[in-house]
Amino acid sequence: MSATAVIQIIGIFLVSYQIAPGGLVAVAPRIPCSQTAQQTETILAGAAEEAMMQTGVEEHVALLLIPPCDFISSSGWTPQLLQTNKQVYLYVKLDGERIHFIANSPSNISAKRVSDDLGLPHVFEKHCCEYPALRPEYMPPDYRLAAAVLDLSNGHPSACLSSKRTDTIVTIENGGTLTVEATNGSTTKQITVTGSGHVIFANVPIDAIPGTQPCGGGKAHYLAYGAMVQACDTFVDCPVRQSSSTSCEDQPVVKTLDFNGHRFHTPVIPAIRIDANCSNNQWP
Repeated sequence: MSATAVIQIIGIFLVSYQIAPGGLVAVAPRIPCSQTAQQTETILAGAAEEAMMQTGVEEHVALLLIPPCDFISSSGWTPQLLQTNKQVYLYVKLDGERIHFIANSPSNISAKRVSDDLGLPHVFEKHCCEYPALRPEYMPPDYRLAAAVLDLSNGHPSACLSSKRTDTIVTIENGGTLTVEATNGSTTKQITVTGSGHVIFANVPIDAIPGTQPCGGGKAHYLAYGAMVQACDTFVDCPVRQSSSTSCEDQPVVKTLDFNGHRFHTPVIPAIRIDANCSNNQWP
């Protein structure tokens, strides 16, 4: 039986065909709590860690979420329940895992590459670097500062709008089930979902997890993308890009906002980045 699963990527993920040439990859950067690091006088391991700390972006966590009705089984993970904004998910936290998708089908081959432009906001919107480069900490083979790396090479990508957020949607054809396999060193974990299931990967503020306190904040989230990029000496005019205008069928809200309290975020976002604060971005 053939089916199509939907992978939805929300929050701070950098999506590209150029990170690992030959395939589509999404990288979620680690965004630690800068306040905690300052209080404990944490020794930063390098310029990349320092650049992320200096953005002042609140602490984020990478999550894999699945509607309970789509869940079949798991190995190595014990999913927990998350309920927010009347949405219920099973979730697990990600911590450096490399994710790929087993489609349980003889036709499980790399999807045809349609276009380099995914319809996502770009890391550089107003001025582009003549020779753009990501910091090696977010590149293969080590992805040292990645909270999660998704290999999407056997899927069909597109972008969609969820309120003012731009998400990536990747559909994967399969033979009736889809297995999400994660490796981290010598450890392998799996979650299997129905063939028409909806799987969400999110890199969102840490207080999206019930009972967890926020840490840091006040700065626009898109600044984290700038910390992933090496310093640029020469800038050029950017090419005109076509952003997505398609609305997402499913618009998950992982972080509950309290409109009468301190959890309501109103960051100052430049007009050129109005749709990029909590969006996926594309490289370059």
